[in-house]
Amino acid sequence: MTEQFPSDKIGDAIVHVVVAKFSGPGETTEFVRRAVTLMRDVTAGLQGFLEGRVLEADDGASVIVATHWATRHAWAAAQWDEAVGRALSESHASDAKIVDTICYVRATVRP
Repeated sequence: MTEQFPSDKIGDAIVHVVVAKFSGPGETTEFVRRAVTLMRDVTAGLQGFLEGRVLEADDGASVIVATHWATRHAWAAAQWDEAVGRALSESHASDAKIVDTICYVRATVRP
């Protein structure tokens, strides 16, 4: 499967980051609830899922959802999960402006 993602090195972990920007404060509540529910009830059980975080900006109008995967292949396989697909389509149908990207983990620093 490396041909599908030619920049992958075997075993490279990735982080998938979704940034949702809403038109004003207080509009993030339902989006946050759905993201947490999806990660807890569905994504946490998928092979290759390492962890997920939902972050809400202090302005109350932006949310970042970051999921950490063992490999890009594990993340790609998760996109075919029916519940994940349904949740993603719902989030893209929201009033939020959605931007997402995949990042390769190159370093982790802990105290």
